[in-house]
Amino acid sequence: IKDLHNFCMEAANGEKVVVSTASPYGKVLAFEGCDNITVRGLTCGHEVEPGYCTGSVIYLSETNNVMIDDCHLYGSGTYGVEAHNSRALYVEGTELFDCTYGLLELDNVTAARFQECTFRDSKEYNMFSFQDCYDVLLQDCLISGIILMPGIFHLYRLRIHGKSCLKIVSSERIPTVIF
Repeated sequence: IKDLHNFCMEAANGEKVVVSTASPYGKVLAFEGCDNITVRGLTCGHEVEPGYCTGSVIYLSETNNVMIDDCHLYGSGTYGVEAHNSRALYVEGTELFDCTYGLLELDNVTAARFQECTFRDSKEYNMFSFQDCYDVLLQDCLISGIILMPGIFHLYRLRIHGKSCLKIVSSERIPTVIF
């Protein structure tokens, strides 16, 4: 989806809406050059064997003011959310799981908020990757069931490069990290 503005993709109240692809190379939802995008109440993912995907579940490039709310994002895609050269990304009450490369990859992203999200049951490489990001917040999130491939990327579970700034806050929900 390119150059789209002021768009909302939302499941009707009480309805289960699944957006998926059987292509191991495809991104499930990709937005490029867009702004004011809302994705709410959807289940999105890849319908292929784990480890064979090269596309992320939600992919953003030069896309601003994005809200992902109450969604279920599953692999076996490379990342649950991948964003490049974007700003104002808000993810709330969303579950990211069964990803085979990582859960989040943010590159040159400013103002990303993940609130009351669950990151679970994923394996292999870097689960969280931030490069040249500023003002990234994970608040009241649960992280569990993460299995890393032994010897791969040494001890990196969280990869932060460049001038990235990340803050993790937990008030009521205590994160559980299993590495």
